[in-house]
Amino acid sequence: MARGGPASNAGGRGRGSMRMQQPKTQNGIGKKALGEIEILHTETLLKEVEKVFGSVNPNPAEVEKAKRVLRDHELALMDAIAKLEEISDGESGNI
Repeated sequence: MARGGPASNAGGRGRGSMRMQQPKTQNGIGKKALGEIEILHTETLLKEVEKVFGSVNPNPAEVEKAKRVLRDHELALMDAIAKLEEISDGESGNI
């Protein structure tokens, strides 16, 4: 499944500050630098999920893969939000 691209291609408010990278391994699990957040390119992710669920007889393995990628994407977004909250609290003195 294709994933993210360089952050320089990302548009919209605030997107350029987070790095979007290719997965480090086939299954998307790899070592990340401390503080690094991987956010998948949402449009690509949605197209892949639509392709899996849009087929007449979806392959159960592909369905599970799509579910796993969506869960991973959700966790990455929650991590990013939590880090932003920590940074915000630190800047305002509410540690």
